[in-house]
Amino acid sequence: MAEKKTRRQAFCPRFVLRTQVALVRNIRGVAFPGRLSERQAAEIGDRLAQRLMGLRPFVDETKSEMFPPSRLEALFGLSAEGERGAGYHVLRLNEPRGEMPDIWCEVMSVNHLVFSMMVVGQVAEEQLAAFQAEVDSLAEPLDYVWHEQLGYLTAQLPLVGSGFRIRSWVHVPALSHFDCLAALSHAAEAFGVLADLDRPVSPPGDVVILFNRSSLDGGAQTLRARVVEFVEVVKRREMEMRKRLLCDEPFLLMDVLQRAGSVLRAALLIGEDEARDLLSDVVLGVSLGVVRIGRAANLSLLNTWYDCCSSAVLLNLPLSKEAPELPLSVREHPSWNVDAVRAQWLRQYSSLTISSWLLRRV
Repeated sequence: MAEKKTRRQAFCPRFVLRTQVALVRNIRGVAFPGRLSERQAAEIGDRLAQRLMGLRPFVDETKSEMFPPSRLEALFGLSAEGERGAGYHVLRLNEPRGEMPDIWCEVMSVNHLVFSMMVVGQVAEEQLAAFQAEVDSLAEPLDYVWHEQLGYLTAQLPLVGSGFRIRSWVHVPALSHFDCLAALSHAAEAFGVLADLDRPVSPPGDVVILFNRSSLDGGAQTLRARVVEFVEVVKRREMEMRKRLLCDEPFLLMDVLQRAGSVLRAALLIGEDEARDLLSDVVLGVSLGVVRIGRAANLSLLNTWYDCCSSAVLLNLPLSKEAPELPLSVREHPSWNVDAVRAQWLRQYSSLTISSWLLRRV
């Protein structure tokens, strides 16, 4: 009994997977990065990075082997490698901060400075206040550019004002299955929120990113409150659709779960998007209590399933020692190699036992 309880506790399904908050700041008397030559941008970027590291215990992770660009993008929402221009540095605030996550600072991206923090689930008011205080403590020595009427000036118009951006990754598998995401996107406007849909109907993994539409009409806490309010609206709608799946569409739910199990069991090559879609269905089944996963599966990794499917994260995961060696034709093809490793890693989640309750419903 204790073992069953431990396994249940190992997986804690979340509606809000993670939230990133960011504060954009620019330096007075310096043109935006896009208006500088490469030489000017490189000089200013190096100078800003050195100045920041002199003011606070920031560590330059720009060329770190532990934090390559793809990993920083996947785990912390930082700029992709192709978006890193001349003078770009990524710094990490390295000091004991209790329960607070790492604070990152991107130097010379679209703006001079982008401070950001990624948290699991929703960001709390106290976390945001501490993050904002950290950024504000650098205002005097760095001389942020400020306009009396507009607030902080940024290279991106939606961020003019408080310079604040919040992004929440929310898992909405039931809304995706019932094609409700377009309506969700329209409803967001009333809350001053935008929904980032990679695909109009079903984004990878049924995960939608919600973020503030403007930074001009409120401070960071006000904008956070609006996004949180809309996230709660989305959550209620998602729970309604999950109830509909259980009570009114059990055949559809059974099809989704059995299809996911079959592909996970038999596929030899699985890409990032497909992996997220498949694990999304598994997580939905476990969250609804209609599926049990075999004992061989690492349930704790399902807490970060969306990130684990990324190539940048996957190759750092503990892979099964019993996995068969890949054929030479696959090993010599880089993209196939990663897709084959991903398929092997996912196979641990293919052993799905459907609950007797759902079987009776169908």
